[in-house]
Amino acid sequence: MKPRGDKVGVACGGNAHGQRCAFPFVFDNRTYNSCTRVGRENLDNELWCSTTSDYQRDRSWGFCTCGICACDTGYSGEACEITNSSTPSSAPFVENFETTPDPSKWSRIVGGAVGSRCGLVSSGKAMVFSNGTTRVLETVDMIVPLNSTLEFSITAYTIAGSSTPCPMSTHSHPAVFLQYSTNNGATWYLLQQIMPSVPLKMIPLPLQAETKATRFRWYQPAAKGDGQNKWAIDDISIKSQTPLTLPLADDFEPVRNDMWSQLVGYQNEEYCRSSFIVLHFSYAVKARQRYLTTNYIKLVSNSWLQFDILVTCGMSYSSGKSITLQYTRGSQSYSTLHYGCSFGGSTCRPSRPSRYNSGYYSVWRRVTILLNDTSFGRRYLQKPATVRLRWYPRFS
Repeated sequence: MKPRGDKVGVACGGNAHGQRCAFPFVFDNRTYNSCTRVGRENLDNELWCSTTSDYQRDRSWGFCTCGICACDTGYSGEACEITNSSTPSSAPFVENFETTPDPSKWSRIVGGAVGSRCGLVSSGKAMVFSNGTTRVLETVDMIVPLNSTLEFSITAYTIAGSSTPCPMSTHSHPAVFLQYSTNNGATWYLLQQIMPSVPLKMIPLPLQAETKATRFRWYQPAAKGDGQNKWAIDDISIKSQTPLTLPLADDFEPVRNDMWSQLVGYQNEEYCRSSFIVLHFSYAVKARQRYLTTNYIKLVSNSWLQFDILVTCGMSYSSGKSITLQYTRGSQSYSTLHYGCSFGGSTCRPSRPSRYNSGYYSVWRRVTILLNDTSFGRRYLQKPATVRLRWYPRFS
């Protein structure tokens, strides 16, 4: 028996027939959160656990110390207790699956592997699930701050196939359940039933999930077997949406994870004689879309936004190649940001939209935008307002 570090080990012996320990469980009117010797002191003094939440009712149990025990990192002792030095990781949590999954982020992966066999989910590689009838992607415990959002991209496929990309699913697909646990995986609560045919998910987390030790899992219990009901997930992030306050700055050396919600399809490098590190949204990076989105920012009237931008290095003007700066106040629907006018009165109207075409912007140019009510076309900034900004391409 190898107890799991999340304290949901498999019991052996007794009458449980290899079932999992159930923590917490009740024995003799007392609650236990790990294996115990209580009740066996005058027998063999071995560690044991109940495999249901109420031993007094069900009488189902097993030993916890069969064979050689090995605990996961951060746990120790015969009962795999959490060690004093083991603390949950802190948000923001970001995973793009470009390399082997980091064990400091993931406690359990069943039926999935990193790859790109079915083409792009968001950008680069993804975690692809295609094996077995039960598929699981489970995080480690983490500190989830108040006002957090869980975001990810997910895609379903009809069959395994040998082609790339695999055909996308257009019909019913066994559901994937997004769940959370606050007791080391002993009890799971449903956040949302996911239909993988809907690609991008942005889920505000409930207060009950915002704890100092929360884990999440994507759980598909009813797949039809190897090669069937394939799905893939990419670009997972868990971040607090508590608005950032000004001033803010990022030179991308390295990228500030606390400032950005989504960065898709980019490389950090010098580009087009920049002489400094930039975010280069390049076709060399395989991605369905390429864009840059901030976290929520608390703005006040007459704030300034400044950035350097280049659209297609050295290329002449083309109306089909442009970048638009957009905003949202909380939905997934974005509107074009305008340059605020620098004078008041009734004649102050929104000026030109913040759209940047190839040609004039085929060399590096600095953009400075005054942000006030005219930027948004309404009286947003009479008092501090919370917005999210996005640089979004149109390349045809």
